[in-house]
Amino acid sequence: MRSLATVGLKLIGVLGIYWTAQFLPLLIMWGSSLFSARGYPQEGTVSFNTWIWVLMIIISASYSVTLLVRTPWVIKALRFPEESHSSSIEPFQLLRIGFVLLGAYCLMEAIPALGTAIYTMNNGFLPNMANHATNFDLTRIIAPALKFLLGCILLGKAERFANSVFKTLPPEPPA
Repeated sequence: MRSLATVGLKLIGVLGIYWTAQFLPLLIMWGSSLFSARGYPQEGTVSFNTWIWVLMIIISASYSVTLLVRTPWVIKALRFPEESHSSSIEPFQLLRIGFVLLGAYCLMEAIPALGTAIYTMNNGFLPNMANHATNFDLTRIIAPALKFLLGCILLGKAERFANSVFKTLPPEPPA
């Protein structure tokens, strides 16, 4: 049961990092709007709701990192029972499958968002060059690009990530 819990908690941690990364462009925009052109904080730019929102992002990120880095501690704190070897699927294989599924999910969600961001950024660029400066906003493409990159990494390195969690080699395929 602990191996299955390790797999589940690691996957939830990766998914939490993914969801937290979606708010990175908004956090950057908020941080840059705090300061005026001279580098001094502007008065009245930060509301209570904004601080709550930033606090929730920080809590989400720290929770996700805790699930990824301190998984044995979390499993011990949640009092999962010891291993029962009744399962025919190895935890390594479950984790590898989970990473592949998460990578596929990230790509599935990132590709249309990336296309939309690129289209929105380039809309009006060729017909009206003067209007391009107002349409070009790099923050629109950051989150979809990060999602796409994370999906590619998870798909390409799923076996390596699963090996690093269990520190074993994958089982030999049947001949």
